[in-house]
Amino acid sequence: MKRNLVSGAKERTGQTHQSGQIRGRDLQFLPAALEILETPTPPVATTFMMTICAFAAAAILWSFIGHLDVDAVAPGKIEALGHAKVVEAIDPGKLAFIHVEPGSNVHSGDLLVEFDPAESRAELDAAQSELYAAQAEIVRRRFAIGQVQGLAVKLQADSDQTAPAAALVPIIQTSADVGWTAPIPSETRQREQAVLQADFAVLASTLESLDKQSMGRHASLTRLHMSIAHENDLIETLSQAAAMRQESVVREVDSKINLYDAQAELEKSQSQLASDTGQLAEGQAALDETSSDKRKAVEQFLADYAGKLADAEKHGDDEAQAVNKAEAQLAHTRLTAPVDGIVQDLAATTIGQVFTTGQQIMTIAPAKPSLQVEALVPNTDIGFLKLGQGAVIKVDAFPFTRFGTVRGHIVRIAAGAVEEQEAKRQLADAVAAANEATSSAGVSPGSAPSFVFPITIALDQNSIAVDGADIPLASGMSVVAEVRTGERRIIDYLVSPLSKISSEAFKER
Repeated sequence: MKRNLVSGAKERTGQTHQSGQIRGRDLQFLPAALEILETPTPPVATTFMMTICAFAAAAILWSFIGHLDVDAVAPGKIEALGHAKVVEAIDPGKLAFIHVEPGSNVHSGDLLVEFDPAESRAELDAAQSELYAAQAEIVRRRFAIGQVQGLAVKLQADSDQTAPAAALVPIIQTSADVGWTAPIPSETRQREQAVLQADFAVLASTLESLDKQSMGRHASLTRLHMSIAHENDLIETLSQAAAMRQESVVREVDSKINLYDAQAELEKSQSQLASDTGQLAEGQAALDETSSDKRKAVEQFLADYAGKLADAEKHGDDEAQAVNKAEAQLAHTRLTAPVDGIVQDLAATTIGQVFTTGQQIMTIAPAKPSLQVEALVPNTDIGFLKLGQGAVIKVDAFPFTRFGTVRGHIVRIAAGAVEEQEAKRQLADAVAAANEATSSAGVSPGSAPSFVFPITIALDQNSIAVDGADIPLASGMSVVAEVRTGERRIIDYLVSPLSKISSEAFKER
């Protein structure tokens, strides 16, 4: 019905349209449907709509042909080339002298502080005394072995197995010709000389006692030899006498009693000869035993000295190491500057202050250092970095929106990753703040640790322009390094999430 009304209205007003264009105010008297149809479109709305469409088309076109830089962001801090050197206490000790103060310029090798050397010097003196004693004992035992070995050869060569008195005199009267080394103190030499003479005296006394026994047994053997010779002559005479009496009895010239007496005397002499012969064998065996005892005494002396010489040499080696250790500890009481630089963070303030092993005393910052940036690169970006690659450094102390940035280039990339928290601890506290501002610093309890790669960036300039003046950069300033690793089309940022979702869809992990 409405359509018919509109058609009828159009027909009734057809002549009006044909006669002329309807005025704007006249449109208000038309039916509502015709008023909408006849009212022209506002030009502003049309222009606005066309502008939006143009912008949308331009954005879509730009997303296909436009590219954005891809940067690796690495928080870090400025460091002096070679880093500030930390001076620590090597051994625990009490501070005796302080030769520097904060800000002092020092050169490599300059004395910084001294610790009380009394305890270290006492340990060195004790170790040195033990070393001298061991060295003197080694010299004494070697000399004694050389002397007694000559006596042993002489005893072995003597046919009568006796040591002449002249062989014992050099041993007993040994004096200064021992071959002492120069560093051994005279007191130690005298002590070892007395021990040597006492040991030689004991050996000589033993040999003299055995010599006296040997001489007594030699006399007994001589007496037995003479007695046996006499008894042999006597037996021969008695044998002849017994034979004559036997012949007289046969001729009945003599009685048997005299024959029996002669035979008894002969048997008695033969018995005495047998006894003396046995004693001669026993005496010879005793003499051989005495000679063996002399050789045993010398060999026992040599064996005892050789065994104790080995112990003394081992003890000497141990004491030499102890002396080296004590000398090192004494040297550690004087700390010197490792490099040329300026004293900072001086913790030594009071004479008598006690420091423990590894406790920081001060740091030495290079006087005119070349600056570099130590930064931490995430795992996701390390594969796109290479040596010589340019970097843009944003210094936190100077906002880059006002003061710009500093240029640099990569000079070192770590070969392996380190745990992120450990890497942060190695940097200054300022770096931790930068990390928290740029990445998810820290590992929440129960989550897996993350790893980063340390890199070093050499700065192309050591200052930054601030209000027309060049302000030098300082070691310890926190920075954020940005390294351009490539570029991506803008459309990729929209398509990549969709591609990821589609690749992971309908899959179970």
